[in-house]
Amino acid sequence: MPYASAEVENVQIIPPNIHHVPRIVHAPSDANIKGTKLIIEALDVIRSEFEFELVIVQNRSHEEAMQLYESADVAIDQVLAGWYGASR
Repeated sequence: MPYASAEVENVQIIPPNIHHVPRIVHAPSDANIKGTKLIIEALDVIRSEFEFELVIVQNRSHEEAMQLYESADVAIDQVLAGWYGASR
């Protein structure tokens, strides 16, 4: 990414844990813009074939959100726009 709003050098890299159900996180700061309904519908379709935990990161402190992101195997940001946003 050309820029990021996270200090990636301070994020600890944690290898995947193959002994637990994969965790998927999604943070719908604006559910309509991020396509949250579509994301949940798509995950509901594959839930019959794949076991996973979906965590919606909402109404959490920054610290709690960062802990959830660090524990995630997959993070889905948005599906409706061809760009991402961050403030400098």
